Formats: sequence, C-alpha cells, structure tokens
Amino acid sequence: MIVVRERGVLTPAEIHLAATSDGKELIKQFRACLVENSRMLLASMIRETTGRETVALHSDVCTSSGERVLVFCLDDNLEVLLERGKK
Repeated sequence: MIVVRERGVLTPAEIHLAATSDGKELIKQFRACLVENSRMLLASMIRETTGRETVALHSDVCTSSGERVLVFCLDDNLEVLLERGKK
C-alpha cells in the first residue's frame, strides 16, 4: 500500500467555492472524477516506480484544510518486498 498526502491542492477558485456546502460537494465530485479518469495513468506510474500492480485506488480531498489523500492498494506488500531487498 502506498499513501500519498498532498497539501495545498485547492485552487483559488476552489477555495472560494468551498465557502458553501454545495461548493464543497462540487469540489469533491470534480476531484473524484479527475482521479477516476486518471486511474490508468496513475496505476502506470506506480507500476513503473514499484514494479507492482495497483489493485485499488482510493482518494479524498478535505475542502477545509486543502489536503488530498490517495491510497494505492498494491498486488503485494511493498514494505516486505523492500525489506527483503535490503538483506
């Protein structure tokens, strides 16, 4: 599993939009759509970097803090594989 935490991801327009509950929902929907439409590209980048396949991808954006989290679930335990490589 790979967890990516990004800070300051909201654009100035999104920050303004986040002032209302409808705006917050729009931002979340839009960001979810972006991740969904980029899923293959993101999985390819993870495969090129780690040699592992992405079996699931989860994401969320916090409109109050401007943070986004991406969780890549892989086909193997990357931490164990990296530890084996150190020995």
